Amino acid sequence: MVHWEQPRHVRDENIGNGLDMSWTRSGCLKYSKPPGSAVEDSLQRALLRAQVIVDEATKRHIINQVMLQHLGILRDTMYRGYYMLDTFRYKHHREKDAKDKL
Repeated sequence: MVHWEQPRHVRDENIGNGLDMSWTRSGCLKYSKPPGSAVEDSLQRALLRAQVIVDEATKRHIINQVMLQHLGILRDTMYRGYYMLDTFRYKHHREKDAKDKL
């Protein structure tokens, strides 16, 4: 049996397309203001998708410099997203504690 593997440039392009689709589906392009818990859940799902993409791309040993640059940007953005998520959760808990004290 012959195992067919996609050419590297096709796989790299598919990763990039997956990034575009995940950001579109995550709601980053919507302008309505959803409730806080929905924002937190949406951000957490988007960060999980980004983490999977970064992990999978790291396993593939990509040598295309442009794709590596995009991967670095995604990784940096993902870390900023985790920081935002932590800040959001901390603020939420702090507000909840302030209400409990009253």
